[in-house]
Amino acid sequence: MRILRILAVIAALPVASAIAQEASPPGLRGLGQMLLAPSLPAAPTDAAKLTYTPSMELRRANFARFVEKTRANDPELAANMEKLFAERDVMKLADDWMAPYGMKSDNVADTMAVYLANAWLATRGRTDDPSPEQMRGLKAQMAAAALATPQFASATDAVKQEMAEAMILQALIVSDFAETAKNNPQLQAQVRQAVATGAQASFGIDLLKLELGPNGLR
Repeated sequence: MRILRILAVIAALPVASAIAQEASPPGLRGLGQMLLAPSLPAAPTDAAKLTYTPSMELRRANFARFVEKTRANDPELAANMEKLFAERDVMKLADDWMAPYGMKSDNVADTMAVYLANAWLATRGRTDDPSPEQMRGLKAQMAAAALATPQFASATDAVKQEMAEAMILQALIVSDFAETAKNNPQLQAQVRQAVATGAQASFGIDLLKLELGPNGLR
């Protein structure tokens, strides 16, 4: 996955519980159940509610909080991420990766789709990029699910920014571990399970039982 190139400065790391930690605020976990609801609208009706205006002050605070949460599980990974944040504009690099899919990091549904697509691929032991068809389907599915979730409808810009940035950072970690494990079957199995556990904790869905196609995750 090309998104992992953003974290290429990080050396090969052991599997850590960091990739199994929650990636989303607890108040929005209901979105996962809405994601697979049979009655989910085919397309979002108010896409403007999905976007937020980024605050650089909040971003610094969000990144610092993410590092500290990671440090509790994996001090080495936390230190490397801290160095990366100081040297690179991670969200700009994420936007560069998302642009060919017509997605942006200031759209929280887009960032959730990036996380879930990368997580789904990692649970299959894959390190390639998702296809445009897969991402279009997942983007639309995530947007519809977010807009149909009451907690999300009332979310402030600050909440949406925190969630979006957490999704991007988790996607980077997932991609990095998947790349590290691709030639090591034993490590790959650990990564696949850890990623599945992380997605289950965040969204309440089992990626191992779902397929990613032109209609999203089904």
